Amino acid sequence: MGKDTKFTEAMNKVYHMAIETGHDDVMEYIFCYFLDEENEVLNDYEFIPAYRQNECGMYGLLRDLMNYDWFWVNKDGTIDVENANYPEVAKAIQPYVTKEMGLQALASFPRIF
Repeated sequence: MGKDTKFTEAMNKVYHMAIETGHDDVMEYIFCYFLDEENEVLNDYEFIPAYRQNECGMYGLLRDLMNYDWFWVNKDGTIDVENANYPEVAKAIQPYVTKEMGLQALASFPRIF
């Protein structure tokens, strides 16, 4: 299949933000659900992971990031980049979150009104 460069860049942004914020479970989730061992670079000097898109994994990651309040999803199912606590992460994963996925994630959280 080949390396999914854009998705790898997006997951690297999320991964590095998870390092900065101390969310080890997010880092582990990315490795477990998206790691593309076929296209990673591993030698004596460096390890450069590659990631492959996975819709089921993306839904879980979306819910985790919403749960940690990195960003929220609008009522139309799109990611609210403008009000995100981590807008660079919101922008990075926005192309990989369908409106249906966003609506499903939004509906999975209790409404507080």
